[in-house]
Amino acid sequence: MDTQRARHQAIYDSNKQYVETLTWIKGKHTIVGGADMRWLPTIHDRDDKVIGSVNSLVAALDADVTGSLNGSSANEPAGLSAADAQRWDRLYAASLGLVNTVGILAVRDGNLQPKPLGASLVAKTTLHSYNFFFQDTWRLKPSFTLTYGLSYGWQTTPHELNNQQTLIANHDNNDTIIDGLQYIQAKQQAALNGDTYNPTLSYLPLKNTGRSDVFSVDYGDWAPRISGAWNPSFHDGVFARMFGDRKTVIRGGYGISYDRVNTVQSVIIPMLGVGFAQTINIQSPLCNANGTTVSGCNPAGFNAATGQFTNAGLASFRVGVDGQIPTPPAPGALKSPIVPSVPLGEILSFQNSPNFKVGRAHMFDLTIQRSLPGQMIVELGYVGRLGRNLPASINFNSVPYMFKDKISGQTFGQAFDAVATQIRNGQPVTPQPWFENLVPGCGTICLANGNGSAFANDNLSNLFLSMDFARLGAGLAPFDNLQVLELFTRTSRDKSNYNAFVVTLRNNNWHGLLFDVNYTFSKSLDTVGAVQNAAEYYSSSYDPHLDYGPSFFNRPHVFNGLFNYELPFGANRRFNSSHWGVNRIIGGWYTAGIFRLAKFRPVLIASDKNDGRNSPLPGLSYWDADFRLGKVTKITEKLRVELSADFLNVFNHPNFLDPSFDTTNPAAFGVINTQLVPADRIQGSRWIQMGLRVDF
Repeated sequence: MDTQRARHQAIYDSNKQYVETLTWIKGKHTIVGGADMRWLPTIHDRDDKVIGSVNSLVAALDADVTGSLNGSSANEPAGLSAADAQRWDRLYAASLGLVNTVGILAVRDGNLQPKPLGASLVAKTTLHSYNFFFQDTWRLKPSFTLTYGLSYGWQTTPHELNNQQTLIANHDNNDTIIDGLQYIQAKQQAALNGDTYNPTLSYLPLKNTGRSDVFSVDYGDWAPRISGAWNPSFHDGVFARMFGDRKTVIRGGYGISYDRVNTVQSVIIPMLGVGFAQTINIQSPLCNANGTTVSGCNPAGFNAATGQFTNAGLASFRVGVDGQIPTPPAPGALKSPIVPSVPLGEILSFQNSPNFKVGRAHMFDLTIQRSLPGQMIVELGYVGRLGRNLPASINFNSVPYMFKDKISGQTFGQAFDAVATQIRNGQPVTPQPWFENLVPGCGTICLANGNGSAFANDNLSNLFLSMDFARLGAGLAPFDNLQVLELFTRTSRDKSNYNAFVVTLRNNNWHGLLFDVNYTFSKSLDTVGAVQNAAEYYSSSYDPHLDYGPSFFNRPHVFNGLFNYELPFGANRRFNSSHWGVNRIIGGWYTAGIFRLAKFRPVLIASDKNDGRNSPLPGLSYWDADFRLGKVTKITEKLRVELSADFLNVFNHPNFLDPSFDTTNPAAFGVINTQLVPADRIQGSRWIQMGLRVDF
């Protein structure tokens, strides 16, 4: 179910703030100090848990996606391409009313007692923020000014009124609180050795952990800052020609700044664990789930030993055919620690790492500004920004593609590539040692028949879910955790790097002309490339570097130019008339324009190896020109009227969106079919608008 569109969410917050600033001027020093203290009560009300369902019963009709209902060759037409298999399976399930999951969000109070079905998930939290700062601007000489300072602050974690927060723990190790990074590292090492790392997970209400905070308060946010400005004076020689006499300013600085941890990370994520909110569900009910068998129902189309549907059309529950849709049992009270059942006792768990830190940016720049003849100023500079401890999410169920079969030495990646290549090329599938040895009772052919679209479309999560059900039926430990379907933790291990060279040329008013042109040559690199609100996690949590590459907004070359020109006609202008009426008509006219050029936003090339994040192609360039013609007429001393005509995209130049370069979808590969439409318009072609403004 698309809860993103069906759900209800509301945030009720306020900011009670105390700010005090003191400025003291003493000799050559201007000293500023102060404090900023905030009390931030916040209430978050929602009826969903990101995925799965809302607080009303929902039956999802789908296949080959989240859930355990899979398509199979028995329900697919002959000659169906591997690339279209998943699309067919999903349409097949929707058309026949095949139920993938039935779920509802159940909510419990602070004592883990169930609330009535239909109740919303509500968090009533309080946070505090404190910041103290000191700065001194010291004019050492008339030509040199030094500014330095230091700030320090911290933001508390949210304290929930009814203690409705949990922490994830290792139930097999005395319910020790789990750090997401340590978990994924242990899982990777085990996979390299051919072993599973899949401890039983538990969830502890915060009040039962001995901790007072759902994640640690970051008390290390010291933010030094220093900068200098030099206005040299040279009267002769080479330096005089280069810098002039008080015609140049050289500026440089360095500082650290810290993120404000927003409501998503501080309030919303801690309420999305397991216990106080639970998506109770039934996974892929069979056609006889109500205890009766109607015509066309054949439960034998589901192989319980392998967890695979060999014929979903016969075995899966059909809406409107097999009677009343089965519903999950009503939730009961829980006790700490909370241990989700297997399989898939919970749909989603989203937590903050207990060692979560606040993101920070190291900022530095160096610029040289020089005045030129004709009222012009040129400026050259370097700007750098290094982001560290940025938020990112680790997926506990990130597929262990490096898992090694101890018997054959083959890795999952090698076995998968062999089968996927055969399926995509329409070739017979040959058994692979990895699948034969590690998925007994099903093996290569069985998996390929039930998961052809997963192999063809690189749906590794779906494939591992099928293999885990098969291993569970065979009495073996699954590769991934089967207590929770979507299991991830927000950490602070990401980074970003931005470096830019900037050139600017602008002028003061010169005979009615103002202009500003600037060029930026830059490169921005980051991991994942998302804001705090995003719930994305790494394409592989074992190797974040796979997602390190040019930022989605990265454009190496950006040029901007703008001008405003008051035409030289009318009273007190170069071209005027002795008649006031003529001056009124020919005077007050002006033109203005903006030109923008940006080069090469990155385009990802997705393949069966990675999502292309670290090796993108340069995307399409973008340029646009806007023009305005206007006239200002002064009626009286206090009244004037302005008429204007704006020509947006004056040259009617099309800008296209980048095509898809998904190698698993050859039909759409490299196809350009969509034009860029600016956010405030309904089409990208030339747009003319008229304006009337009255100032009084």
